[in-house]
Formats: sequence, C-alpha cells, structure tokens
Amino acid sequence: MTDITSLRLALDGAKGHYLSRWALSVGSAYAEAHAGAKATLKAQEDRERAQTELFFSLVMVGAASGLGALFAKRASKLVASGAFKSMSGTTATQTGGQSPVSYFFSKSASGLEGIVTSKTTKAMTALAKPNISLKTVLQNPLTYQNAMVAFVEESFALAYDSLRQIHESSALTDRQKEEKYDEMLASPLLRKVPPRKIFPDAKQGGGQIELCWYMAEVMASDSFQRVKVDNRTGDVMPGGGVISTIEITRRTTDPKYPKAYRKVKTEYNFLGIPSSNKGEYGQVVYDNLGGEIIDRINTLYSNYCGDKKSKFFNESTNHTTLQKAEVLYDELRQNLDRAM
Repeated sequence: MTDITSLRLALDGAKGHYLSRWALSVGSAYAEAHAGAKATLKAQEDRERAQTELFFSLVMVGAASGLGALFAKRASKLVASGAFKSMSGTTATQTGGQSPVSYFFSKSASGLEGIVTSKTTKAMTALAKPNISLKTVLQNPLTYQNAMVAFVEESFALAYDSLRQIHESSALTDRQKEEKYDEMLASPLLRKVPPRKIFPDAKQGGGQIELCWYMAEVMASDSFQRVKVDNRTGDVMPGGGVISTIEITRRTTDPKYPKAYRKVKTEYNFLGIPSSNKGEYGQVVYDNLGGEIIDRINTLYSNYCGDKKSKFFNESTNHTTLQKAEVLYDELRQNLDRAM
C-alpha cells in the first residue's frame, strides 16, 4: 500500500521530470525549428498550413507520455479543421479515447464522488480543451513552451489538490485512502513519465522537427489539374486551357490517389484527314517550393543522414519525390516517438 508521503514524493519527482524532459526539452527544440524555418520562409504568412503541420507533429512527439497524451489531445482539437495527409491516423492512435480524469486515477471517476470535489474533476476534464490561440503559438515559440510549462503546473496542482482531499476525507478509512493513493500511483500521470529528455540536443532535435515540417510541405505540393487539349495537335494546350485545379489530400500509396488520363476525340474531314481535337487531359502538378526551401531541405537532410553529399532533391518535384517525402516523414516521426 502507498502512503501519502511516498505519493507526494512521487508527484514531486514526476513534475520535475515533465518540466525538464518534456516541456522545456520539446519547447527548446521547437524554438530551434521555428527559427530555422522563419529564416528560410520569407512569406511566412503564406505558409500557415505548413506551420500548423509543424505544431501538430511536434505536440504528437510527446504523446507517449502521460501528460503528453493529454496535451496532444488538446492540440489535436486546435488543428482538427485541417485535412492534412501527414497526420493520417495520428490522433486516434496516439491520444486514445481516455477520459482526462483517468490520467490522474487508474480507475473510473465515479469512485471519486463525495471525496474529490466536482470542481476538481471538472478542472481535470477541462485540461483536454484548447485554451491557447493556434496563431499565437505558431508565431511565438516561447508562447508554446510557456503553454506546456503551465499545463504541467496546472495538472500537478490538480493532482496535489486531489491528494489533499483524499487525505482529509472523513468518508474514507485509512485502508481506502491507501487504495486511492495506489490508484494515483498507477495512473498515466505517474506511470508514463518521460524516462529521459525527448530532445537531448535541442539543435539536432529542432533540425529533425524542421525537416519533418518541410516533408509535410512536399507532401502537400501536389494538385490534380484538368486541362483542355490543343484543338490542332491534341496535346495539352500550351500556356493555359486549365479547367480546374484541386488539391490532392491522399497519400501516393492510397489506391484512390488520382491517376493521369487522356480523353481526346479526334474529328476527321470528308477526306479522312484529322481536322480537330476535342477533350481534356488529367494530370498531377506540383507547387514550386522555391530555391531557399529546397536548399534548406538538402542541408537538413544531409545533417540527418550524416553525409554532406546526401541530397533530398536531385531534380524538380515529381511523384517519386512525394513518395520519398512520405517515407522520410514517417521515419522521422517514428524516430521521435522512440525518443520517448
């Protein structure tokens, strides 16, 4: 059985680890990634979607820890309106469907009625609700780090408050109190404390996060375009003729990823000679990321590979580039998850 002194010491130690290994470690790496990206992207306001990708990817890195999972649940709600290819399956698999109260107690919240006040349990539930501005966080990395630190402080304030209420409860016997202490000790809050700093080297970690961000940009660079055919040649009409352009929201490995097509009908004159062509082409087109971004990606990629000769881009963006970006993005995310 766990006594109150042992539990208080466990809470003290866990709080310190969450602050140093999670909040400050991830916050410092985010500051490095943010600085690198800001120096590269001149028109930063035009990259809001990419910044959101970075923010989401970053908060999900800590989702293997107790508080990290709860914070990721909150963050996922901030960006829930975006349909990002790189986030496929991430929210569901890493944040889970647990009640926020279950992060503080290993059993259901119903057993707390009359012991821990409803105000405290409501505050625990409120931890999963967004209370920060996504735009502010994206623009200022210090705001993000402060939000994580405040989240740790707020969470442990609730844990200490719960501990105090259990200890002072006249409705519980000493044995029942010890059982509640055991529940708290077995909760994700204490059981899933990060075993080490998520990013031992902020600069290196920031580089990987920034590279992950750019891979999301590469993955989002494809669109599907319908183009009129040239009446005379039957080929794609040069310099125009675009009927529509639609952003592709599927990965290249998706069976429903759009495929190029050619629907052309040739008309013939009375001599049987082709006289005109009607129809359209469907083709995948790619955004031009710009030379500065491409150079930055190549630099980060060579650093990641540990080989100065390695380059991510050897030619302009194409289908193979997207496939390579998807593989690297997943690899980076897995590496960051294993850092936990």
